[in-house]
Amino acid sequence: MPIPPKVIARRRMIDHFLAADAVRPEDAISFEPSSFREHRALEQLERHGVLHANADGRYYLDVPAYQEFRSDIRQRAGVMIAVGVVIGAALGLLA
Repeated sequence: MPIPPKVIARRRMIDHFLAADAVRPEDAISFEPSSFREHRALEQLERHGVLHANADGRYYLDVPAYQEFRSDIRQRAGVMIAVGVVIGAALGLLA
């Protein structure tokens, strides 16, 4: 199954902040989204408290918040897969 473009954009952004070691307010970096997908990913990560902007507009990654965000995504994906299996099994019994 192909990876959705928004997931790729989000991962690239996270990698960018990690590579720059921008994981503390004092190490924040300038960041300007280069595409619509990156802009949307930036908004999402800010909403979830993963990326924070300093007063001067530079951003840093909150690693514990990112780990929690990833955990939540994985948990939701697991629930969706389980629901799909149950629905598939139920449809199989009806056939």
